[in-house]
Amino acid sequence: MLGRTERELFAALRLPDNRQLEWLGGRTAAKEAVQTLLKRHFGLDLRPADIEIGIGDEGQPLVGGPWVSLVGEAPLVSISHTNGLAVALAMLPADGRRAGIDIERVRNRPEGYAEIAFDDAERSLIASAPSDAEWMLRGWCAKEAVGKSLGTGLRDGPRSLAVVGIDRASGRLEIERRGRLENHDMARSMRFIADTALHGDLVSAVTVG
Repeated sequence: MLGRTERELFAALRLPDNRQLEWLGGRTAAKEAVQTLLKRHFGLDLRPADIEIGIGDEGQPLVGGPWVSLVGEAPLVSISHTNGLAVALAMLPADGRRAGIDIERVRNRPEGYAEIAFDDAERSLIASAPSDAEWMLRGWCAKEAVGKSLGTGLRDGPRSLAVVGIDRASGRLEIERRGRLENHDMARSMRFIADTALHGDLVSAVTVG
């Protein structure tokens, strides 16, 4: 399943066994997403090992392989995993936009989590939702997804992205860049829409922007 570079990355991992399995699960999900995308748009039938998932300067996954010359540009992928579950999203490059995905289990958060992750205005906005714990997690996942879309993650902390709008009927959250992220990749929007959903005890967020 893994290409040569990926095998080297895996061998260098210094993670507990469960985290190594999550890493493998994330790579598997990403490869399957890219396989499906390339089959649909280009009719390519690739093996998992043909699709290399490397790591960019900011830690973002980068797709590669000798087949890239056949399609022009490598697809873009986003990966998320939590507690043994992994998901991935793949898309073709389009006008500088990137996809971001995040998943989290609904569970008790550490004390002070809300104050660290959200400012006063965000907490007030989220508190107006029917279940503020669920929507707090939706907000967190939305920030993570947007951070992945930007290629930076939450390197400047969770308050570098702010929840500025919530549509409870659709599950859509509006996320705005703050601080140094306002000056990152300025050709892209200052605001992103993240679609969130609750699946049993799992919250997901997806953005393309």
